[in-house]
Amino acid sequence: MAAFLASQTTTAIACRFSLRHGRLLPVRHSQARLSLPARVLTARCAAAASSSSSADSSGQQQQLFAVVYEYVPDIVTLREPFREEHVQLCRSLAVDGKMVAGAATGNPPTGALLIVRANNREEVIRDLIEADPYVTEGLVVRHSVEPWTPAVGTMAEALRNGL
Repeated sequence: MAAFLASQTTTAIACRFSLRHGRLLPVRHSQARLSLPARVLTARCAAAASSSSSADSSGQQQQLFAVVYEYVPDIVTLREPFREEHVQLCRSLAVDGKMVAGAATGNPPTGALLIVRANNREEVIRDLIEADPYVTEGLVVRHSVEPWTPAVGTMAEALRNGL
């Protein structure tokens, strides 16, 4: 039996996995203030159990990665010949469910932050970085790829609910 505690606003919800029922169920104990109906608590337990990772079509576990680009100076002028191909790559990854979010950072842009769903860092490098004309044409001077798991906020809540 696995147990954990998930915070839902100010109410703590204790959950346990029921081997008999094959799902997460709310646990009533003295420290959990359960003021919601059991069906709502069960749904929230299930949502809290899902993390920012999910399985792909082959059943392999996926996770989120934050990709940070640092651009060359004068990116606004230099990117023009490659912008449509870059945007098309990002849109294609979004349609495939791999690109969760992405945007330039700074005004004028000095870099970008891209949130990507993948099985591993190598997949992010292959599918995004090595395919991105901004990178291949030398407009990105540095990049990093790090696992990313949002802990709080609307993105964290959306991911727990199956984004």
